[in-house]
Amino acid sequence: MTTRACLAVTVLLALGLAAGPAPAQEAIKIGFFAPLTGFAAVDGASTKHSAEIAVEELNAAGGIKGRKIELVVYDDRHDSKEAVAVANKLVEKDQVVGVVSGSYSMPSRVAAPIFAKAGLPMTVAYAVHPDVTKAGPCVFRNGYLGQVEGWAGAEAAVKLHKARRIAALTVDNDFGRVSGAAFIDMVGASAYDAVKILAQAIDAAGTDPKAICAALTNLRDYPAFTGKITRFTKGEVTKPVQVQVIRDGKIHSFATIDNPEVITPPVQ
Repeated sequence: MTTRACLAVTVLLALGLAAGPAPAQEAIKIGFFAPLTGFAAVDGASTKHSAEIAVEELNAAGGIKGRKIELVVYDDRHDSKEAVAVANKLVEKDQVVGVVSGSYSMPSRVAAPIFAKAGLPMTVAYAVHPDVTKAGPCVFRNGYLGQVEGWAGAEAAVKLHKARRIAALTVDNDFGRVSGAAFIDMVGASAYDAVKILAQAIDAAGTDPKAICAALTNLRDYPAFTGKITRFTKGEVTKPVQVQVIRDGKIHSFATIDNPEVITPPVQ
């Protein structure tokens, strides 16, 4: 090998070593909050675990266009002041591209306006109060609106159980006042769907919040775990209601309510 050839090889090797391996792409951050401590910790643990499963599945399949998803998790303690602090951290410190609420109505109601002001998309797993989605056009409830849950409960009681006399058990909080019946939420499954729906929109639109919001608004016939989502209308989901019953201490699937008069959210 000539001296000139040796020098050329040396230069190429040096350039290759200097370049090194291609840097890993930065992860896409999705915020998540739930009541992980306190009286509601059981529901919080369920939603957190389900959200983490969704992220694990997405990352195992290659992430979003080759970028891994990072779930940034906070405990809101089912406290409105803590929920406000968490929302501000997710916006200012963590700079997430979207947020999933795995929490109840009270924390979700106070956090939603903060995300709306920042222009961040928010998917809401199971908070039922109508004010949650009224915070702005980028708030999407993939769980059921409280009124829809109540209507579906009545439909199941009268048409499926053939009940003639009905006793309604309520609790004095947002869930009880809005739903009007103590029916069991599939909170974990709804949190799983909330992550998957947000990821679907990011995959379609990229990480620009406005584009993600548009993708969620235009979502049609999405095969969610809790039932096919027909569409979102002003942030409210239209999908069949899954009815469950408890036998021998265990939850069992009982029926699906798909009557359009029942499952269509009352939005104007």
